[in-house]
Amino acid sequence: MKILELEIEDIRGIRNKISLKPDGQNLVVYGPNGTGKSAVVDAIDFLFTGDISRLRGRGTQEMSLKQHGAHIDADPLNAVVRLTVALEGIGKPITLERKISNPKELIHPDIKDALFHETLAITKKGYHVLSRSEILKYIAAEAGKRAEEIQAILDLEKVEEIRK
Repeated sequence: MKILELEIEDIRGIRNKISLKPDGQNLVVYGPNGTGKSAVVDAIDFLFTGDISRLRGRGTQEMSLKQHGAHIDADPLNAVVRLTVALEGIGKPITLERKISNPKELIHPDIKDALFHETLAITKKGYHVLSRSEILKYIAAEAGKRAEEIQAILDLEKVEEIRK
């Protein structure tokens, strides 16, 4: 899957709408603290999974997507992520969309191709995101607590639920 265009509107630290057009190439997002770099990752995470993984887990103080997914100054009804991708084997670009107001619904064209649906199933599992803070927690962990940090990062409880 190659990202052709990403539009983010009123998600987390991004106010109003931004459009990134990597046209299938690598994309580097950089800037000072507080400029929305993590919000780009959060937006992609949200688009694929309907959730933002940084809002869950230890240290998040029960943050919720409903309360913390949209930008603080935005109406959650306007908070949306759109992604146009090229998927090998499918001739035309595909646009995916998800809104904070209805996070369970991934809006996409009616494509019968099995590869498309397999790709969506993989992305929905959320294995595509490992945040900088999660990596730093592991690096900075005391030697005797590294295994515990790995378990927290991998969210092994969820793996066990899936296995059952």
